[in-house]
Amino acid sequence: MDKYVDDIIDNGIWQNIPSPVMLLHKERNSGLKVASCNEEFYKVLGLNADDISGKLVKDLPLENIGILSDILEENFQTEIPFSFIFRTSNEAKDYTFSVKSKCFFHNPSKEKLKYLLVILFDNTEQDLTIQHYKSSLMEYNALFHTSPCMLMCTEKNADGQIIATRCNDRTARLYKKKPEEIVGRSLENILSPNSYRKALDSFEYFETNFAPLEEINYVKKFDRDMVLYTLKTPVYSQDRLISIFLFSLDITDKVQLQKENHRLLEEYNTAFNLSIESMWITTRTEDGEFVLERCNSQYISDFEVGTDPSGKRYDEIYGTGVAKEYTEKYKRIFSQGEPERYETEAEINGKTKNFIVAMYPIKTNGEVVRVLCTAFDQTEKVQKAKKLEYMTTHDSLTGVYNRQYIDVFSIEHIFDVDDFIFVATFDINGLKMTNDTFGYATGDKVLIKVAEIVKEKFKDCLCSRWGSDEFAVIGINYTAEEVSRKVRDFQNEVNVLTIEECPVSVSFGYAFSKGENVDLVKLIRRAEENMNNQKYLVVNTHRYKYLETLKNMLFEKNYESNEHVTRMQSIAIRFAKYINLDENEVNSLVLSAVLHDIGKVGVSQEILSKNTGLTQEEFEEVKKHTLIGYKICISSNLPEEVALCVRQHHERYDGRGYPDGISGENISKNARIIALIDSFEVMVRGRSYQNAVVVKDALKEIERCSGTQFDPVLARQFINMIKEENGIIDL
Repeated sequence: MDKYVDDIIDNGIWQNIPSPVMLLHKERNSGLKVASCNEEFYKVLGLNADDISGKLVKDLPLENIGILSDILEENFQTEIPFSFIFRTSNEAKDYTFSVKSKCFFHNPSKEKLKYLLVILFDNTEQDLTIQHYKSSLMEYNALFHTSPCMLMCTEKNADGQIIATRCNDRTARLYKKKPEEIVGRSLENILSPNSYRKALDSFEYFETNFAPLEEINYVKKFDRDMVLYTLKTPVYSQDRLISIFLFSLDITDKVQLQKENHRLLEEYNTAFNLSIESMWITTRTEDGEFVLERCNSQYISDFEVGTDPSGKRYDEIYGTGVAKEYTEKYKRIFSQGEPERYETEAEINGKTKNFIVAMYPIKTNGEVVRVLCTAFDQTEKVQKAKKLEYMTTHDSLTGVYNRQYIDVFSIEHIFDVDDFIFVATFDINGLKMTNDTFGYATGDKVLIKVAEIVKEKFKDCLCSRWGSDEFAVIGINYTAEEVSRKVRDFQNEVNVLTIEECPVSVSFGYAFSKGENVDLVKLIRRAEENMNNQKYLVVNTHRYKYLETLKNMLFEKNYESNEHVTRMQSIAIRFAKYINLDENEVNSLVLSAVLHDIGKVGVSQEILSKNTGLTQEEFEEVKKHTLIGYKICISSNLPEEVALCVRQHHERYDGRGYPDGISGENISKNARIIALIDSFEVMVRGRSYQNAVVVKDALKEIERCSGTQFDPVLARQFINMIKEENGIIDL
């Protein structure tokens, strides 16, 4: 450069060179002045002659000119050439110049007119490049050493070994070393044999391949298993591989998280698909339509949709009505982002099902993107609950409300002040006789039929079974005339009923009250009092009708013939007079003769009409007629001596009879007499299973059984009477 400056000065061509040039000189007691400058100086620095001519260097309109002026002053004094970097700027551009100067004399021999030639070489672009390089290098170093990743540069040395040319702290810590313990050293002593072999293979690979390599390495460091993701990038110079840059990232947590997410996803899918609850996911299309994205098999089963409905709109699956109901719920969840839980009843293929439905919003970045829905089929539970509720509030036999429900209703129900309330009670007359005679199955049929008529006649009222044979009806805002008509219609329909040849009748009563502070229980009791008053008047009529019905049944079913009963009545009257019984005893004995076998209406006709001998079981069944007849008599309020006769007329004097096995005079007198008359009548008239005998032979049999089957005193009196009536002298 100095020779170049000398040539410019010596040859006098400095004004034509392509760099800014100033020619400076100094007058006595003055600073350096610009003697001249070339055109390039004006052009590059954006100055003109007026800005320069005759001015001191320090006064030039250039940024940082003061520093340059001071250096040039010093150079002018020492005459030592120098090199200097000068930075300045004009309105258009910043410049960096490399300044060269040289002193010389215009007339060296006289040593006068000393000048300083200053040449500014433009290094702006080079300076920017250097600055950018330094900045990039600083950024690179900062990134390299502060990166959260493990970084390393490697190259092959002349011996073919792989050495580390750079590595950051994170890489060094991986190997429990410091960076300076790794850089410049062969990696053969640092890496595992397998890893070092991979490193050699990488250099061989990049000799012919230019694409980066990705590797996943499982390593054991710091007594824990690690997973490293490594990106190997080749560095070339003039198409020659010079090094490999390694970028490694510890992805252990990510891999574990992925495994955990995979496990959770598998568990979720398993739970989703195998759940005993219906599960489905709802999404929304861009046009706002709600779509069933996926569902499990339980959903298909519970909602009976046939095939997998995944991907379909709800109106395609269920129709518009159901889809509209669900759409409103989904809109609300998508907009509000809050879960919902509710119970619902749905009609599915003609069947009513009950579900507990829960809907949970699934959010991404705070926005609902899906709705996870579950539905538990609680149909069976609801049905059981309804059944339990029905059982606790309804009579299991008749289906009307029970007394417990009325008790609760009377406490919880609040009537309006202006309500006009009535209570009617109905009692089935003689239900106990029906149960005793025909059995509880027939009695239940009576109750069921009466309950049906109660519900039919009082449709708008609350109907309940108030007692074992009693019903209560509660109604609101009926007039007294309407209630009276309903009650009469009900009674008239019931009183003409005959169930399994058993006559049915009811007694009734009713009471009224205003709705304010009404006590339903007291009102029902008032109705019962009225009912009991009526029942007292009709009960005997019912019993008479009931007994007549039973007697007719005996005759109609051939359990007993009317002729047999008539003959027994006749014999009883004659024998009562023969042994001097009073009038009341005669009436009692005659009634006993009529009713002694009344209990046979409760025994199977098939057994009673058999022409052959009875089995032991059949005989045990026949023996029950004495107890059945006794219950009928008690229920009918017949005299005790009649009831006892009906019960005991098959007892034996020696205690070997039935049903109680009593003996002697413990057996009622009527029963002992009826046993004689009945046996005699059967022997002389015969039965389907027994031929008739002559009177004399019948009397012989009675005499034979005297003291064992029959009362010996009564037997002797009965034999004597029959002998006298038939003119028999000796047996």
